Amino acid sequence: MLVSDLGLPDGSGLELMRELRARRPVRGIALTGFGRREDVADTHAAGFDCHLTKPVELATLVATIESLRRTRARSTPRIRRPRARPLRRPTSISTKHGR
Repeated sequence: MLVSDLGLPDGSGLELMRELRARRPVRGIALTGFGRREDVADTHAAGFDCHLTKPVELATLVATIESLRRTRARSTPRIRRPRARPLRRPTSISTKHGR
């Protein structure tokens, strides 16, 4: 899980989330001072699950983290493994000539 500001010293939190999600599914919370509708839309488009605008109460951050821990990542596909099927054994053996 990633909790990141959008304004980072060496890039942006949006770029960081895009790079991480390109490698594997990851949950994310944008914790930022940017709170316009466009900012929220940008964080969701980058792959963040939640957008919290500073200042944020610690209890709100902890509750958001716990909520995300309990739910599956949006892009995490459920892997369905095929069920093992017992081999069918023939009840009678037939040959090319019917014997």
